[in-house]
Amino acid sequence: MSAAVAGPPRSVAGIALSVVLLSVAGWLTFEGVRLSRFFQLYGQASAVLASEYWTSANFPQLGPLRAQVADWRDVAGVRNLARPLYLQLGRVAGVPAATTLSDAADVIRIDPVSGEAWANFATASLAVSRVDLALAAWGMSSVVAPREDRDILWRLSFLAGVWSEASDEQKQRFFYEMQMVGLTRGAVSRFRTLWPSVLRSLQPDVRKEIEDKRRTLPRTGW
Repeated sequence: MSAAVAGPPRSVAGIALSVVLLSVAGWLTFEGVRLSRFFQLYGQASAVLASEYWTSANFPQLGPLRAQVADWRDVAGVRNLARPLYLQLGRVAGVPAATTLSDAADVIRIDPVSGEAWANFATASLAVSRVDLALAAWGMSSVVAPREDRDILWRLSFLAGVWSEASDEQKQRFFYEMQMVGLTRGAVSRFRTLWPSVLRSLQPDVRKEIEDKRRTLPRTGW
């Protein structure tokens, strides 16, 4: 008489682990599909922004795209991309300045060490006549992005534009940043291209004050 050979009994813990693993696998699959929808939307919106978005063919897409991106602003894993994109879509679509300021603040909440985020917040603050907030954000940019050439050049351009509102300490920081241009790879050539247009936009007395001081600065590599 033959007898079937029975396999080892499965423990309750083993069964529970299998259930957990299956659940995790299912959740990961669901999240992967869901996030792929966001990246499709991100690519679509980025393509519109990279094109002539102000034309009659593209401009009507900005509002609907912004509304779709809004749903992703609090989704873990993509909110660091969704919030800046939402801000950018609103800015080019012409939403009210107060809305742009709120959107810029939302970006800072999830990416407080981004120089670009602080630059956007400063610009948005200036648009609602909050020069105090704009200058505070300007200072934060130098804290979180002290050596990035793009951020240095933005800080020089921005403070020159609000020179009469800047404190002596901020002006001193401005000239320190100007010296840093020569120590930052890639900034020198961009500075030489950008700076003449910045000077042309300034009042003559401001232009003279800045240029007179600039000529006295030690040349640090440029």
